[in-house]
Amino acid sequence: AERRVRHKRHWEYVRGHTAQSWGATFVDELWSTTRDHSKLRCHGLGFGLQFRVVALDETFKKLDAFTVLQSYQLAAAAPDAARRLFMLDYDGTLTVGVIRGQQQGGPG
Repeated sequence: AERRVRHKRHWEYVRGHTAQSWGATFVDELWSTTRDHSKLRCHGLGFGLQFRVVALDETFKKLDAFTVLQSYQLAAAAPDAARRLFMLDYDGTLTVGVIRGQQQGGPG
């Protein structure tokens, strides 16, 4: 029953859009995707079959694995080393972002 309902909803969506609207949507998405491409830098991430090339903002900084490992090993020598917390920030969720030297508003 759910499959039929889903198929009907998808079929109505396909029938309700002309080739012109599909084309316009495609071009709009293409423009929005490539709008700031000149500001992006490509980075290779992963190993083997998991390797990907991703385009990231010019302010992206890849973590230096040696520095992370060294910090981790130093922390392991601390008396309370059994308790660790890794906090990774994504898009300013934990800290206020900085854009071109100016403070940006924090999470809302």
